[in-house]
Amino acid sequence: MEVDNPFDTMSSDRLLSATLFIRPPGDNNAILIVEGGTDIKFYNPFVCDEKYLLQPDTLIDINGGKKDKVIEAIKKANEEGMKGIVGIVDADFDNLNNVPFVENLYRTDTHDLESMLLKSEKSLKKVLDRYCNADNLIPDTHISSIQNILLDISKYIGYALWCSNECQWMIDFEGFPINKFIDEKCDFDLKEACIHLKRKSSDNTLSLKDIELEVTQKVSEKWDLWQVCRGKEMLRVLAEYIRHNIRSGTYSGDNLRDDFLLAFDNEDFMNTKLYVSMKDWEQKNRNYSIIKF
Repeated sequence: MEVDNPFDTMSSDRLLSATLFIRPPGDNNAILIVEGGTDIKFYNPFVCDEKYLLQPDTLIDINGGKKDKVIEAIKKANEEGMKGIVGIVDADFDNLNNVPFVENLYRTDTHDLESMLLKSEKSLKKVLDRYCNADNLIPDTHISSIQNILLDISKYIGYALWCSNECQWMIDFEGFPINKFIDEKCDFDLKEACIHLKRKSSDNTLSLKDIELEVTQKVSEKWDLWQVCRGKEMLRVLAEYIRHNIRSGTYSGDNLRDDFLLAFDNEDFMNTKLYVSMKDWEQKNRNYSIIKF
């Protein structure tokens, strides 16, 4: 039996009315739709006018995750010929899975927004310097090595999530406590992590051996780790790195994310592929502006 598309109930009239209310005729600011509150905070300093930076719930009323809503809003705008509406979503595994691009919809350079923040060596150094003593700052030459540590540990959970999506393991990765599986030397206990993941699966037929074999196979294939690793895990690993190597204390990934949102500046954004894509879009749509520099 064919299942109805849950997005079919989305009203194009409502989307059109909302955009006309937000952007009156003759206004040349593009409407930028992003996934959530953290995205709003990140893009706000870079856009021409913050009132045109929106979450999808402002425009549409559909079931589904935040990313799905952004995608469907852009598809609907394209279908209806609405101009000057752009979306940005987390890449997740779309680049690795060769998911086709949608017109006027763009992806983060890396797996997600948080990992894109961490890819900036300049921002990472700014954040780390906040936790170092003035006479013991981390040299610029060490920053890429720290990034590699974050990737090397976080990759196991990224691969596990990818495998879970592909194999339908039905594992709940929300709030995965990666810090519990890292020792003082920042070595990762894959077996214990896999045991935890098995407990979080609603698939009673899933075995520990299945998880270990599939994840190990993915690791051996050496995919682009910036596309594999979630920023959430990388920030939690960074919190542990700071605690063990820079300053004792309790640090959270959420607090570090806020540090990065402050540290990531115009220069950092201009060094992303996403920025280049936004400027290319402006060149092709000269009646509209998104980025203010």
